[in-house]
Amino acid sequence: MCFENLWDDPKAAPLKLELMQRCFDASVLSMDPLPERLGPF
Repeated sequence: MCFENLWDDPKAAPLKLELMQRCFDASVLSMDPLPERLGPF
């Protein structure tokens, strides 16, 4: 099996952005809401 790194490929930028947004959204939704944050997010 062969893998190709597409991180810097401009044609893969839309997919990279979508996956990064989905990953960020999932991480935010999985955060414990308590205790209340005192610092910047």
